[in-house]
Amino acid sequence: MALIWFVAAVVLSALGAALLLRAPPFVGAALYALITLGVAAVKLGGGGVGGHVVVGKVFIVLVAITYISSFRGTRIHQRRWGRALGVLIFSGSILQLAVTELAHQTTGNGLAGVLLVVTIALPHRLRLEEGRYVHDMGLDWVVAYSVWGAVYGYVNRGPEGQMGSWAVWAAATVASAWVVARGRQEAFTEARVYTLGLFTAASAVAPDPPVTVLTPELYAPQVAMALHGVALVAVGVVIVRSVLEARQPGPPRNLVAWAARKVMAGGGDGLGVG
Repeated sequence: MALIWFVAAVVLSALGAALLLRAPPFVGAALYALITLGVAAVKLGGGGVGGHVVVGKVFIVLVAITYISSFRGTRIHQRRWGRALGVLIFSGSILQLAVTELAHQTTGNGLAGVLLVVTIALPHRLRLEEGRYVHDMGLDWVVAYSVWGAVYGYVNRGPEGQMGSWAVWAAATVASAWVVARGRQEAFTEARVYTLGLFTAASAVAPDPPVTVLTPELYAPQVAMALHGVALVAVGVVIVRSVLEARQPGPPRNLVAWAARKVMAGGGDGLGVG
């Protein structure tokens, strides 16, 4: 059942996200706004599942999709503040979950989430390419993010209070984003926003099969501990690579590379990026 649901969810969400991305920029944002209003109506009526984390994620995705539509449909991609806003929105989306994990003492994966924010690519690596939103994070970062996102569903409690309930669900959201991005790391951020939005909205209003599948039977404490370690190792690779890249010419990839370059140079001015 879980495997069938996984394949079907990945295919359907990828198709839905692809349709939203093919629509004119603000049409896609308007369609997701309608989805968000539907979720809000169900929640206000006492239906659906999930507390402030799920509802908050739906609205954060709406903000992200609206931003991406503006990035594609206006000239904010030519402005420093416009590119910086994209980094802040995506960072905030990660921090929302990472802080929740740390608050619930899910320390390993929560710390990995915080480190992902520190190593997120700076605004100069965000651009418009053939009408599409591109954030060149680096393959190592996107892999680390994918690991963190998938592990999140395994090591945290589901709506019914059991650990591991969202394991297959979280893995499907990551897989779907890679499908929409066609394996291109620089297209992953845009794909992730749209696919995650569809997954979260659907599960918020329809928490039961066939729309949502919960898999608490997959949870094992030893596996969870190992996955915490995997998430930390994955983001650790990004940190090490960022420090090594600090010696290379050109603007630093992220804050870690910038800090490493300042230490190596004995100080300096600003980030030097736009």
